Amino acid sequence: MGELPAQVSRQDLKAYVRQGIDEVRRRSANPSRIDALLARARITSAITDHVILRLTNQATGAVSHQGLVAIQPAKLGLDVIKLLVDIPLQGQTVKICRYRHSSFDVRGSARAKSLSELLGTNPIGNLANTPSFRLELVETTGSISAPAHMPKATGVVRTGTRGVFA
Repeated sequence: MGELPAQVSRQDLKAYVRQGIDEVRRRSANPSRIDALLARARITSAITDHVILRLTNQATGAVSHQGLVAIQPAKLGLDVIKLLVDIPLQGQTVKICRYRHSSFDVRGSARAKSLSELLGTNPIGNLANTPSFRLELVETTGSISAPAHMPKATGVVRTGTRGVFA
């Protein structure tokens, strides 16, 4: 999720996606099917991970926040993405898309975006012309920094990352 509003916390992000999951379950002709999928995958919660990334363009100082939420099973995640596109987060529309690593071909109706695409970089082009970004895990999109107990990752992002997130 891109263009997160100010003062969105990880818990706000999780609650927003949980709202989508609950709505998909409510609209489903067979809500127990979703529960059966979770049980078969031995997952107690459809949301398996959720983080907020602060991306800072080190050349311009521009900051953006991306929310990454992992949803299992994948079919449920795709249904939630379709639903949340039309639901604002704290009164603001957010960009929602499926995320996959850019090193393999993604086919299907839902366009997947790699981290390179989200950052506006070209992993195939000349790295000398690629802007460098500082990447941080944060608790909120506000100016409050991550608490000491939360792991922090920083580094220069030049290409995609591994993982499947919605």
